[in-house]
Amino acid sequence: MGTINTYTAYHATDSKKVESIMANGFTYNKYKYHWLGNGVYFFLDKRLAIKWGENHSIQYGAIDDCSIIKVILDVDDDDLCDMRMLDTYCYVKEKFDKYMEVIASCNIKFKEVTYKKYCQRVRCAFFDWLVKELNLKCIIAYFSERKDTLPTKADNEDLFAQFRMPYMEIQVCVSDTSCISFKEVV
Repeated sequence: MGTINTYTAYHATDSKKVESIMANGFTYNKYKYHWLGNGVYFFLDKRLAIKWGENHSIQYGAIDDCSIIKVILDVDDDDLCDMRMLDTYCYVKEKFDKYMEVIASCNIKFKEVTYKKYCQRVRCAFFDWLVKELNLKCIIAYFSERKDTLPTKADNEDLFAQFRMPYMEIQVCVSDTSCISFKEVV
């Protein structure tokens, strides 16, 4: 057993689902286009969870009245893939390259309508495989900023130009909810 990492994270959901989540825990439906594979998604930044809840894509289920659930995640190093760390990022890249070699050698085809959907499907399938291969409970990764996250694009460009520091959001995919030690509606 390794070091326990503790994170405060936020999940946006429809208010109608809050009572069930608080009583029974989080569940998720399997879907083939998730960013980091199948699981329950959280943000480490409450503001991003609120933004997602207000502006999410309908493909993940309708949110008529958004509620935010704050959780504490306690994840052992052995159960965590934190792609914010360069060594882990490089390790995942090596695993992905080998995964794609196997896909190519087996002549496996993902029949998607667009190249974007194809890339999303391959990414989701890879992370689902990685979770099983490494017995992971949680994956954390950076994603480049979205237009709706920052006040204006010009503000972001000015900050990047001045400091060379782009804004990156952090998403957490929890595939095994046993690492959630606390939850409350905020």
